[in-house]
Amino acid sequence: MTTNWLLVLRLSAVLVAASLGKGAEFSTETERLVAASRLWVTVDFFHPYVADKKVDWDSAFVSAVPKIRSARTRDEYAAAIGSMLDELHDPTSKFSEAPTQRSLLRTAFETSFVIKAGKDVDTFTMDVLPGVPATIRLSEPNTNATYLKAMATFEEPYPSAEARILAAAKTWGTIRYFFAYKDLIDEDWDDIFAQFLPKFIAAKDAREYNLTLCDMLTHLTDSNTIARSKTLDDYFGEAPVGLRLRMLDKHPVIVAVLDPAAAEAGVKPGDIIKRVDGESIVDRFNNQVQYVPASTPQRSSYDTLQRILNGPAGSKVTIAMETPTGEPKSVVLERSPTYESAPQRTGEAIRLLDGNIGYIDLDRASKDDSEKAMQRFQSAKGLILDLRGKAVSADMIAAHLVAQPNTPSAIVTTPLVLHPDVVTEGIATQTASTFLVETLRAAMLPTFKGKTVALIDERTIGEAERAGLMFEAASKIEFTGSPSAGADSELATFALPGGVTVSYSARDIRHANGGKLQRLGLQPNEAAADTAKSIRDGKDVALETALAYVGR
Repeated sequence: MTTNWLLVLRLSAVLVAASLGKGAEFSTETERLVAASRLWVTVDFFHPYVADKKVDWDSAFVSAVPKIRSARTRDEYAAAIGSMLDELHDPTSKFSEAPTQRSLLRTAFETSFVIKAGKDVDTFTMDVLPGVPATIRLSEPNTNATYLKAMATFEEPYPSAEARILAAAKTWGTIRYFFAYKDLIDEDWDDIFAQFLPKFIAAKDAREYNLTLCDMLTHLTDSNTIARSKTLDDYFGEAPVGLRLRMLDKHPVIVAVLDPAAAEAGVKPGDIIKRVDGESIVDRFNNQVQYVPASTPQRSSYDTLQRILNGPAGSKVTIAMETPTGEPKSVVLERSPTYESAPQRTGEAIRLLDGNIGYIDLDRASKDDSEKAMQRFQSAKGLILDLRGKAVSADMIAAHLVAQPNTPSAIVTTPLVLHPDVVTEGIATQTASTFLVETLRAAMLPTFKGKTVALIDERTIGEAERAGLMFEAASKIEFTGSPSAGADSELATFALPGGVTVSYSARDIRHANGGKLQRLGLQPNEAAADTAKSIRDGKDVALETALAYVGR
């Protein structure tokens, strides 16, 4: 018997063609495709043969799509659905003296069979469309039968209309069953699927197909939901220039100059971008932001600005800008992928500031260095933890702040598929999830007793937000700055036709008291937002505010 009970089901299905109307017109093309997609997803997630990779279920759907689209009667539609289900090669089961069954448990991260005794196979019946039912089994005998077939990949950048419909169905089904924050979607996900399905069909080239997918994903309002492909790299640009931007005072402001050529040309932090290769920065921003999924407005602006100057590696771009006082300037810069990994800040990542206040930049400090710093800052008056970026050493630092053992730090739930989520008699929908309360690691000596402050803003995302949860659980930490990104999760991925991969949030992570983090972010106790002027003057408003708090 499997030792992993956390994971999902799959199914096998046989079409029930009895009692179908003869010659009656019914349903639009979108309705037929949506209904067939629902059946396909149900089989894809629950059928034991599909789980064992014995059936090329993607190709079965693609092959049936032309007949599904052209069907004008229930008979024609039933035949199309039947041709798809025939690809399961699901014969009548023959049981041995003491057969066992296998049911499937699954989350976005893992899949495992549960073995149970008995010769009755579990079944489930769903209406694909009115008058077109399908009987689906949820388990299979634990035999050695195989139905191996080559799996289709559909890697061409502009896949066929049938493969694009498959992409839409896969996206809808994966999010419906495994997206951790489905309850926070502002619209009905089923309605979004029906709305976008014709757009997938109508996409005239690879770019339009990819952007249609991106547009659909923005409706999840999740910064972790990102589509990636060569086509999207070409559209958004694969390499940045040596300038880092943030949206300050509603303007795209340069906050760091990484390229020596830009510095030599007189580009300075605080300058405001106006045009890129002659195109208005406002138009360029609007053309991209609609395809960038984001949990919060602040993260939407940030993520879009990180792409807005991008282009092919080695290419040059002309950037027009002006100073905060309105003085115009222009510079030609070369794009390079080397700027992608540049740290958010310069200077010492760990240092003792004036007033005997320790500072650790978690975007750059290693675990070993942070451990030494916690020893070094034992007698400091206060400790400032910079979360405006990554945060790789948070658990160790939190262990030096916590006093109580087994202190809860976060509540984590994971969608768990136990049964098809389709309408049945008396049930409109059903879901399940795992639930756990994370705790901080055991306390480490010495325990820091001074004031603690965490610096946050829209760059604080994912592991840095998780660090914030740890720190607030470990001590009475003061958050200073501006709201964080509001996008913390563990990510899962799935592949789509056209060489596209999609990542998404597969675990719901909340404050230890159950408070929401997704789409809200960590909120500052002390607001301290940067401005174009403060950047130009070389001031770090959040850090200065934190120093004043610790000094009080």
